[in-house]
Amino acid sequence: MDKSQLISRRHLCSRSDLNGNDAALAGVPVDGLFPLSFAPNKGSGRGAQMDFQKFYFSAKGRVNRKQFWLRLMLPVFAVGIILVILDAALGTRDPESVGLFLGLFSLIWSLIIIFPSILVNIKRFHDRDKSGWWVLIALVPLIGPLWLLIELGFLNGTPGPNRFGPPVTD
Repeated sequence: MDKSQLISRRHLCSRSDLNGNDAALAGVPVDGLFPLSFAPNKGSGRGAQMDFQKFYFSAKGRVNRKQFWLRLMLPVFAVGIILVILDAALGTRDPESVGLFLGLFSLIWSLIIIFPSILVNIKRFHDRDKSGWWVLIALVPLIGPLWLLIELGFLNGTPGPNRFGPPVTD
């Protein structure tokens, strides 16, 4: 395979550095070398992938179901279960509080994940082409959390671009 065939098969992008200089990173190949890059897949009309900071600490953009389950729900529940077990093993949970399973470590974890979880839920509603204010449905007793689970966890997002931007790639 000669050089011209190799270049034609790779997706090249021009990304800018932190100062906005496009020339600094122009022509960096994105396929295979940088799987979590911001470079859009121009041929399919799909949007760019999000890094850690944009995923957990920004309300802009969209998050699909796969990202919702694998990058938010799975880690939150896995760490939560480990911390509940750690609290029980270390005795940082009050055994007399029957209804509350939170000990010191699991309580701190719960407080840490509130803000990022709300932001990811907002982006998941954006994927459904709904306003982020729909996260407040969780405040309705009984029906709210169930509505949130069905809406965010099981229903597809809008195919193609919507008013909140293009869909992100997996």
